Amino acid sequence: MFNFTGKSAAIPLAVVLLLISLAAIAFYTFAPSDTPPDIAPPISETSPPAENPQHNAQHAPLPESLQKLSDECDTDDALACYQLAAQFITEELVEADVDRARIFYEKACTLGHLPACTDLGLTYEGGGVFGNEPDLEMAGRWYAVACEAGDDDACGNLIRTGLDGESLKDALERTREACDANDLLACIDLGIFYTTGQGVPEDVSFAYNLYTKACDGGEMLGCYYLGSIYAQGQGVEANRAEAYRYYDQACKGGEMMACNNLGALLEQPDDASKIAQDLNRARQLYEQACNAENHGACYNLAVMYQEGRGVPADFERARELFTRACDAWEGAACHSLAVLYASGENASSDEENTAHTFPLYQKGCEAGFAPACHNLGMMYATGQHPGGESDFQSARSALETACDANHAPACYFLSLLYTNGQGGDADPELGRRLMQKSCEGGEANACNSL
Repeated sequence: MFNFTGKSAAIPLAVVLLLISLAAIAFYTFAPSDTPPDIAPPISETSPPAENPQHNAQHAPLPESLQKLSDECDTDDALACYQLAAQFITEELVEADVDRARIFYEKACTLGHLPACTDLGLTYEGGGVFGNEPDLEMAGRWYAVACEAGDDDACGNLIRTGLDGESLKDALERTREACDANDLLACIDLGIFYTTGQGVPEDVSFAYNLYTKACDGGEMLGCYYLGSIYAQGQGVEANRAEAYRYYDQACKGGEMMACNNLGALLEQPDDASKIAQDLNRARQLYEQACNAENHGACYNLAVMYQEGRGVPADFERARELFTRACDAWEGAACHSLAVLYASGENASSDEENTAHTFPLYQKGCEAGFAPACHNLGMMYATGQHPGGESDFQSARSALETACDANHAPACYFLSLLYTNGQGGDADPELGRRLMQKSCEGGEANACNSL
């Protein structure tokens, strides 16, 4: 899997919202192991908001392992409060509790920790992820706090959600001035604005010049972006040899996203690039990047062990790496881990499989991986979830997420739900359009149904 994410937010929650992130430029290639297993279809102002009431609520005691962070937060250590909040999002040491996370994010924010303000806004914007209704008004208020204090990501969130049309202009102006003053990271940020067309007309050629300025100045992230442009053919003719050159330069300079992408080029080269396949070096690059906490590389390395590509097949090593990546909200890894549990020697009883696979597909879907949303939807439709009965309404929701991401099998099954009126009102016309979309995406069953 190629990783073309420009800026990663400080907490996994932002990964949940990755596809709508200001700086996301994503392009993935998937190995055969990523293909979902067959599942049977369904039968037929700008000041901080006022304190919320739950701030005075009684909560369960924190585990001993988090007590030190809690004590530091009590002494107004903003970073400790921020890290404590993240625990209630990632579920690493405590159960998920978005209300409690917001308490600590808010305290960190009011102590001046801007990422906490932005991430607090994300908890309101992405409310549905936590079983709550999204609250864009609250999200906007926290984004505005961070934006006015100089957090350009928060400004981007404001404009993306349509909450403030002036903030992005301010962010752009600050970024442009910083780049003109030879702040190379600012030049990269400005390049991202032009690459994605956020607040400016999309102009990849201008972005290319900005990335080149940064790369020539020794900022390896700029070299990484040049590699990404050539790999994707954005504004230039796709050229894997040029992508290889820039990724290699960036990787040698310590940019781990480039090491991961370089490994992908070496693992799956094409004839036109004249890059020789080198599975051993690809593995070494993935290991290097994975050890530096690039979880896309952990996923790629896991696939090599799962398939025995350049290494002896080792399902336990694959499981370990998939778990590591999934814990960091790498959606493809959560999906593949679920497939491991449900297939081969890892298969167990239906009840045990559901207990393992359902939360993994759920997490993979929340992390933005469409095949996981597809399988989650099918589990809802067929009753293979903790509730134990068909839940077509939840199936529609998960399949819509996957279909919106152009996952053709999900569009096919979603079409059946709308046509048959399962999970909501029947809408044969929408069902027909979804069937057409699925066929155009390569789903043979859909083409045969038209």
